[in-house]
Amino acid sequence: MRLWVKLFLFFSAYLPLFYILAIKNWYNRILFGVCILLTVLSAITWYGLLWQSKRYTASQREVVYFEDKLKESLTYLIPYIVSFLNFNLDRWQDWASLVLLMLVIFLVYANSELIFVNPILSGFRYKIYYTELRDPIIQSRTTCILITKRKKKLKVNDLIGIRNLADEVYVEVLEREEVQENEA
Repeated sequence: MRLWVKLFLFFSAYLPLFYILAIKNWYNRILFGVCILLTVLSAITWYGLLWQSKRYTASQREVVYFEDKLKESLTYLIPYIVSFLNFNLDRWQDWASLVLLMLVIFLVYANSELIFVNPILSGFRYKIYYTELRDPIIQSRTTCILITKRKKKLKVNDLIGIRNLADEVYVEVLEREEVQENEA
C-alpha cells in the first residue's frame, strides 16, 4: 500500500482524537482551529477517496477466506489516553513529544494491519475484513483489505462486487436494495 494511503488512514483514524484536543484547547483559538481543520480535512479526504473509487468499474470476486478486523479495536484505543494526560500544548516540548509519539504509533500501525482499524468507518457502518478473494473467471487469488457496508455477515463462497480503492484495498459494491436496507 502506498505511503499516502497509509498516512491518510492513520490521520482519519485519529479524527476523534483531534476533536478531543480541540475541546481541551477551547480557549486557545489557534490550537482549536488547527484541530478543527485536521478533522475537516480528514473527513473530506475520506469522502473523496470513497467517491473516487466509484469511478472504477466493479469486478466480481468470490470470497475464499476472511477475517474481521474490528476485533482489534481495543488495541487501537490506547493512544486516546494521551489526550487525557496533562499535555500543555502551549509549550513546544509538548508539541514535539506529541508529534514523536504519533510518529512512533504511525510506524507501528503502518507496518501492521492495525492501520485499518478506524472508528470513523465504524461510525458510518463500514466493516473491515482481511480477505482472500478469487477471480471466478481466471481463477487467480489475491489477499486484500475489504471495506464494506453490508449488513449481512460475509461468508466464504459469497460472490461480491468490488472496486479498487488503493493497493490491496477494495470497497464492496452493494446492490441498490441492500444499500437502502443498510441505511434504514
